[in-house]
Amino acid sequence: MLTPGYTYLLAVFTTQTIGTIVAPANCNQLITIRSDAEGFPADLNVLNDHPVLQYLSLRNVHSVGPGMLTAQNSIDQGNNAGWTIDELGNRTLYWVGGTGNWGVPAHWSLTSGGPGGECVPTLLDDVIFDVNSFTGPGQEVQGFDYNGYYCRDITWKDNLPDPLFNLNRLYCYGSVLFSQNMAVQMPEGLYMNSAETETIQLNGQALDAVHIEGSGSFTLLDSFNANVLFNHNGTFNTDGQPLFLNRWVIDNAGTQRVLNLGDSYITITDPADLNFNEYYSLEAGFSPNTTINPGTSIIELTNPYAGALLSGGIRFNNILFSGTDGLLNICHPENSSSLNNPAYLNLLEIGGDAIIKGFHTIDTLLLAPGKAYRLEQNVTQTVNEYLQILGNNCNPIELFSTLPGVPATISSSNAVVVGDFIQMRDQTATGGANFFAGSHSTNIDNSNQGWVFDDAPDYIDVGFFGPDRSICRGDVLNLSAYNYSPGETYEWSTGSTQSSIPVAQAGTYWARVTFGNMCEVIDTIAISIIEPAQVGLGPDASICEGESLVLDATAASPGVTYTWQDGSTNPTFEVTQSGDYAVELNKEGCITSDTISIEVLDVPAFTLGGNQELCQGQSVTLDASTGQPADYLWQDGSTQPTLAVSQSGTYTVTVTANGCEGTGQADITFNPLPEFSLGPDTSLCSGQSLGFDFTGLAGQYLWQDGATAANYSITQGGQFWLMATDNSCSFADTVSVTLQMSPEVNLGADRTLCEGEEALIEASISENDGFFWQDGSTASTLAVNQSGTYWIEVALEGCLSRDSISVEFQPPAGLGLPDSLTLCSGEQLVLRPQLPETGIIRWQDGSDSPEYIVEEEGIYSITVAGDACPTADTVVVAASSCGQISVYIPNAFSPNEDGRNDVFLPYFDPDYTILEYELQVFDRWGGLVFSSEEAKEGWDGIIKEQEANTGLYVYLLRFTFEDQGETFAQLVSGEISLLK
Repeated sequence: MLTPGYTYLLAVFTTQTIGTIVAPANCNQLITIRSDAEGFPADLNVLNDHPVLQYLSLRNVHSVGPGMLTAQNSIDQGNNAGWTIDELGNRTLYWVGGTGNWGVPAHWSLTSGGPGGECVPTLLDDVIFDVNSFTGPGQEVQGFDYNGYYCRDITWKDNLPDPLFNLNRLYCYGSVLFSQNMAVQMPEGLYMNSAETETIQLNGQALDAVHIEGSGSFTLLDSFNANVLFNHNGTFNTDGQPLFLNRWVIDNAGTQRVLNLGDSYITITDPADLNFNEYYSLEAGFSPNTTINPGTSIIELTNPYAGALLSGGIRFNNILFSGTDGLLNICHPENSSSLNNPAYLNLLEIGGDAIIKGFHTIDTLLLAPGKAYRLEQNVTQTVNEYLQILGNNCNPIELFSTLPGVPATISSSNAVVVGDFIQMRDQTATGGANFFAGSHSTNIDNSNQGWVFDDAPDYIDVGFFGPDRSICRGDVLNLSAYNYSPGETYEWSTGSTQSSIPVAQAGTYWARVTFGNMCEVIDTIAISIIEPAQVGLGPDASICEGESLVLDATAASPGVTYTWQDGSTNPTFEVTQSGDYAVELNKEGCITSDTISIEVLDVPAFTLGGNQELCQGQSVTLDASTGQPADYLWQDGSTQPTLAVSQSGTYTVTVTANGCEGTGQADITFNPLPEFSLGPDTSLCSGQSLGFDFTGLAGQYLWQDGATAANYSITQGGQFWLMATDNSCSFADTVSVTLQMSPEVNLGADRTLCEGEEALIEASISENDGFFWQDGSTASTLAVNQSGTYWIEVALEGCLSRDSISVEFQPPAGLGLPDSLTLCSGEQLVLRPQLPETGIIRWQDGSDSPEYIVEEEGIYSITVAGDACPTADTVVVAASSCGQISVYIPNAFSPNEDGRNDVFLPYFDPDYTILEYELQVFDRWGGLVFSSEEAKEGWDGIIKEQEANTGLYVYLLRFTFEDQGETFAQLVSGEISLLK
């Protein structure tokens, strides 16, 4: 059973077999299960399923058993396997209600000053303390649970009423921002544990212990003050901020850590507690996963009993042990360093007695007068550049090995060795450098090898000031008489009694140092002034891209060396790129420098898009815009940033910006488009087609259905398009075709009828817009009685259908009648046809006699109906006068003007044409009473304007007529009675 709010550590690379896990956690008290070493897993072999575990925080825990493990409302800190984890979400929580316990939900709200009641923060939640968090000054946020408390970012706003943050332990998985207006008590420490990029800003707050143990990156934003700083994992960036520590531990666990120390000054004040091997003022255990980038940082250990535990491979810049009256210890864990794997230091300055163990490679090693130094036997200290072991007649230096009779080694190939007043035992010098110990040094028991106990050929009794020095005009030299001994007093030629004086003028200076044993040392030094070389690179400048500028730092005075920012040593430097260029002139150690900023101005950057081929009708806008103020000049004189182009040609532009010119050119070609047309939208009748032939059009073809031929035929309705492409130029046209169904007309089969019958031809169709027969008629039917071919066109919505039919009328067979006969006036004709043996006889008048008597002219026909067409014959009987025609002459008339029979007038057969006419009327005595030559003029009974008497009168009628092309004369006479 696991207790809510507790953390359970599982040993890495072990397997715990468990039947059942009981974990009654809640949102205010999560249970944490993780391995005991960051980055390495521990295994759980759980035998039973656990589908409802919740409020767990898991890290580096692998489930390898048959049981299913599900963690609901939980936190996955990484490197967990075999779990199903339903993670909690991130919240931003505000502290409310003033004084209270971190673990009480009533103090947590989702809004500033809002209602409390939220579950206490987890490592996923950001927490904020602001002016709405407290109700008065001096209120306290408490938490004394040994297992600690959690959050992601923690932020204390400004202008708080001086609250106290009194928390036993805080695990922060984000960034930290404290306020100046608060106090912090955190005896168990602040644990920074994140995988992301975080910041730490303490705003003057001092912490008990800070643990950097996440895999993320942590950067200081201001000075850092802590009793102990532990670097377990992750990246720690001091970012040039000062650090004030009592103790600093750089862990040597197997996980990755990086320290970027920059130019920070790091002060460590605690002594080493040698009763505990692991307790040193500075512990820097090393593993292959540790990287220290020392930069130009300085680490000062101020306690006279300070200790540094270093390891092979560790790198620091400058380490200064400034305590003078104790015993300092510089050690390595056993077997952690070797000659090939030393600790690397730029400078090691030791102001007190010291024991130095382990292998070191040091650029500069400074040992103080009057101090005793023990170097580990059989161990080599390598000095690369400068070794100072300079005592004086009052305070010699004691240099022994840690085991009498067993030597320690100092090795150097070319370092400058400054030594004198050394009491030396069991020291071996190797490497090739000249190890002059000085004529005042003592080779105790002749136990030292490689040392020359004499002055160097150029030895000067340098005292504590060293040789005479020169300073540069304007510099101030801090001239120190400090000899690292307690109780020193000082007397200067200037009257000063301080340990050091500032010197800026040429002259000879002396100082008397009186030590605690009343021994005095006097030293003199001459200071001269060097006039630095003058240098001037001129004002900041600019050049155009592709140009160069020669910077000239040549000095007027000789003996000057030059160092440019890239390490080159010529007096001149050619610049082709933007940047800050610096040169240092060194004249006898006096450095003058100048810096110039050169900006390489971009030649206006633009592109016209290169040469282009476009299609006729298109246009392109050439754009020379640079995104900055500029002047433009095109080949046609236009001055805008853009130029619209619609014709083939070569186009050029010059762009000027910040005094730099850029040019561009583009060849633009407009290719002609293929020319064709599919015509206007149209319609097709069923059975019709719309054909296209573009064989003469060059290029490629693509129809809407994917066809690629130049020929195409449309028989259906729809949208049809053709895209023709030539020289990458395409032209397309579309035609919309509507398919209309043609009417289906049927006149039937050809017909054969008998002459005299009538055929009714009918167009069998229901839907139509009209009919048109070959004779122009527009009815749906046509009656025909003659042989021939008859056709019809039927229209329906613009579509025509046509059909035709052949109709033949068979004439009746002849019956032997002549075509014509002549019937003389007053006679009869008998028609005797040649009749078949069977059949029904019908004459034109319906009679059925085999013979027919004709008494007047006319057309006489006979039919004999049988099984096929009836036989028939016709004869035309023409009446003829045969020289005489009938004339109707009345025998009486009554001219009494009653409108009836008032005029005597002959009447002729109208079938004859009267050519000549004469009518005469005589009285009974033969007298002529009336005469007329007009056929329509009759006698009205008037004789010489008198009414004629009643009685008989004689008439004589003479006339000629035409009959069948012949002219005949005829005379008719008779009597007529005149009645009243």
